[in-house]
Amino acid sequence: MAINVGNAAANVRPGTSASGNSSSTSSSLPTEPDLTLWEDAPLELTRRCVMMWIAGDSDTGRTTLAFTAPGPIAYIHAFEKHEGILQRRAQECTVRAHAFRESFPGTADEVQQAAHAEMIGVERRISDAYTWARTIIVDTDSALWTLCQIARLGSMNRAERSETDRKKGQLIYQEINNRWQNMVKEFNYRADNPGNPSTTNLIFIGGIAEEYKGDKATGRTIIKGQKNLFKSCDVVVRTAYTMSVPVIGQPPTTTYFATIEKPWYEASARGVQVRSDEGTLSFAGIMTCITGDPDKWER
Repeated sequence: MAINVGNAAANVRPGTSASGNSSSTSSSLPTEPDLTLWEDAPLELTRRCVMMWIAGDSDTGRTTLAFTAPGPIAYIHAFEKHEGILQRRAQECTVRAHAFRESFPGTADEVQQAAHAEMIGVERRISDAYTWARTIIVDTDSALWTLCQIARLGSMNRAERSETDRKKGQLIYQEINNRWQNMVKEFNYRADNPGNPSTTNLIFIGGIAEEYKGDKATGRTIIKGQKNLFKSCDVVVRTAYTMSVPVIGQPPTTTYFATIEKPWYEASARGVQVRSDEGTLSFAGIMTCITGDPDKWER
């Protein structure tokens, strides 16, 4: 008579042998919880820092808004337009800056070496800033993402890449993404450290681009940046402005505003605008709208 070995094995209960006797695995399983393996969840929001993405078109007040965050401020930028804004804020609090390049002359190998050294410099400064800055501003995320890519590839032109790199394909971008994510996620590792939590905000300044459906433009614009940045950030806002129709003999009035597109844990704040004409357009104004607690964000 044929024996259905497969069914017999399938009917054996976990922790027993086929004969029905308890296995050694069952006797070795813990019967009491080990609460030293766990951390109790906090009952109140105690974090005083946030990762924010301020995105918008050029000249919509992105950098100005970022500099309303509390100081001291570490400003890491790709030679962005900051004149006047930087100096004005530096009169109010400590501001330390570092400019990085995103394009280099030379062959692909020479570019890669120079970009790698430049990227190491940015990574070192971001890590250092967590030890003294209340806010880190990266201006812009797309420029730093480009630097992160050419630090590995040497060129954004596929024709100039080595045959080895072309064959590795996605493996190369796994390395690039991992380096980028390690830099971004350092915020979380420090902010959520139960032994010594950081109070340093991390703010990325980004742009927008035309939205496409297939190969056709929809006529709308969307926030554009490194694909995982939206997911990584606690708060995402989009800047814009409107101009009033001028009265004869009077200059037009420009009103700047930021729309909260990702409101951290407070869904009711989604779509809310903070406005310059209402006096709420600031880092603290955005975070107060979300958390209802200005004390954590004004200083």
